[in-house]
Amino acid sequence: MKAQWSACPTCVYPFQTGDQRDKSTIHSLIGLISSFRNLFYCFVIFLVSLPSNGFAEKRGVVAAGHELAAQAGINALDRGGNAVDAAVAIGLTLGVVDGFNSGIGGGCFMLIRTPRGELVALDGRETAPEKAHRDMYLRDGQAVSGLSQKGALAVGV
Repeated sequence: MKAQWSACPTCVYPFQTGDQRDKSTIHSLIGLISSFRNLFYCFVIFLVSLPSNGFAEKRGVVAAGHELAAQAGINALDRGGNAVDAAVAIGLTLGVVDGFNSGIGGGCFMLIRTPRGELVALDGRETAPEKAHRDMYLRDGQAVSGLSQKGALAVGV
């Protein structure tokens, strides 16, 4: 079973038995590692986008969680794109080749320095839907197993 983040993990985990909680902890750890990996990629892309004394660099680094995604980023740069173009190409490719760890429910932070030297911050973290609430995973006051992990209620956008 692939690790999935719930929109509100504390709503379900306190009601789980020890064995279920151990599995949830392992899945949460895997998800946390994936999140740090994605943040690392965003940081690398930010470093590649930094201007260097007003001229374009001929060399750089593209990092991604899958070879095809890295190649998509390289292709974007080879065609005259910038680091943001490469990041978009990588993200879209990861959505296809590594769909369980990318796309809906994922997130990103990015700092971009424009050619004029301005810093722009993008917050691409997912949020719970507007109608989400603390008890949405409970029925008759009891946690419903899996409701926070599978289906429409498990999605952050």
